Amino acid sequence: MNAPLKTAHYLRGMIVKVVLLKSLALGFWRDGWNVIPVGADKKPIIKEWKPWREERQNQQDVEAMPWDRAYGVAGLTGLWFTGNLCAIDVDVESFGKAEEFLKTFPKTRKHRTPSGGYHLIYKSLKPVGKIDRFKKLFGIEVKGLGAYIILPGSFEEKYTIENPLTPIAEVEDLETMIFERAKQLGWKESEKVEGVAFELSLIHI
Repeated sequence: MNAPLKTAHYLRGMIVKVVLLKSLALGFWRDGWNVIPVGADKKPIIKEWKPWREERQNQQDVEAMPWDRAYGVAGLTGLWFTGNLCAIDVDVESFGKAEEFLKTFPKTRKHRTPSGGYHLIYKSLKPVGKIDRFKKLFGIEVKGLGAYIILPGSFEEKYTIENPLTPIAEVEDLETMIFERAKQLGWKESEKVEGVAFELSLIHI
């Protein structure tokens, strides 16, 4: 293949990629997410993305992002004006512990990751922060305010929706649900300081 033809194929591929990613981003934006483009390392490729944690994007904001440099679309979690969309993150090596922890939680939309893990997507009427203290004990992390997740369709569709017909469940207070379930399974919380829980003792189960 000669150089001009290679260039034409490359440009055509880039155009298709940009159109697909922008369309994907706009679709999730219409579903209520604030979105940002991420690079091959899954990190944001725009420097000024943190202000989007404080205000709702409009369509022009999304379209103006550099999708030509992106590999995927990320959704910002825990934003009050998006209904506190958030995710429970489970890695493949933690399935056993996580399934036991989550068996009392309402059924909801599930996003599958390339590694075989998954994200359970919820809306919470009350705010949700980032919770990573239960990853070792129960195999789960919560992606809330200040975090983001890679959305399905990203990275050449390696991220998928496992159950697209299942709606995103809305709960009263996901953060409290997490802590209450942890207590049921043996975790002890002896004090709180300014609303932040400190785990002072663990009962191994």
